[in-house]
Amino acid sequence: MPRKLRILLLLIVLAPLVWFFRIGTDPVPDWQQPLRVAVYPYNVDASAAVDAYLAGFGQADLDLIGDYFADQADRYHLPLQRPFEFVIGQRIANAPPMPPREQAWLGQLQWALSLRLWRMRFDDQGLAPDIVTVARFNAVTEVPPSHHSIGIAELRLAIANLPAVETHRGYGRVLLAHEILHTVGAQDLYHPATGLPVFPAGYAEPNRDPRYPQAEAELMAGRIPVEPGRAVQAMALDQTRIGPRTAREIGWLQD
Repeated sequence: MPRKLRILLLLIVLAPLVWFFRIGTDPVPDWQQPLRVAVYPYNVDASAAVDAYLAGFGQADLDLIGDYFADQADRYHLPLQRPFEFVIGQRIANAPPMPPREQAWLGQLQWALSLRLWRMRFDDQGLAPDIVTVARFNAVTEVPPSHHSIGIAELRLAIANLPAVETHRGYGRVLLAHEILHTVGAQDLYHPATGLPVFPAGYAEPNRDPRYPQAEAELMAGRIPVEPGRAVQAMALDQTRIGPRTAREIGWLQD
């Protein structure tokens, strides 16, 4: 009986985890129509500096990301003129929880459940988005920020940690675009330990001769390889491109 009870308790604990990871949207869209992306700003530190920055953050910033995706989709002859339609939401007072820094499975499970609960309860302000994107702005200058951004395809949810610094506005667009592609099935193309782009898929021009320095970054790698073992962060969307590996993962390119 004790053994059966332990198995039952384990199943009770694991069931929500399976539900979280298995129940959700098909990761890869069919691209029959544009996906509506609503971006909701959030002032992480509730500071006046972030408030001042957000006063100048709006639809024009998002339209530039939409233009970038339109240009990249055209490279792969996607029938849609604009695969993503962006709209800016009002600032939100409560942001979704960030993943715990520790890797303990119980903490990860609690975070996963709380994140899904947040998504279910979220007021989309009547924007009816296909993809919810929370832009967490904070008054720091470090690039990339210490808090890792995430994009979850099953929830069509992206959470981006962005510096509220004018000189890093272009980097913020790169990060938003990167996380939004996670919500439609794209995977990271950098080594988690070093942050260096994976060769060849994480290189914008893997056949370039000489290989270094690369001129651009693959968006899902985020960094431009400049010499063996060294890469620099792409600070603007025009320093990036969507490579064939990513295009296949998101359904823009068929084998």
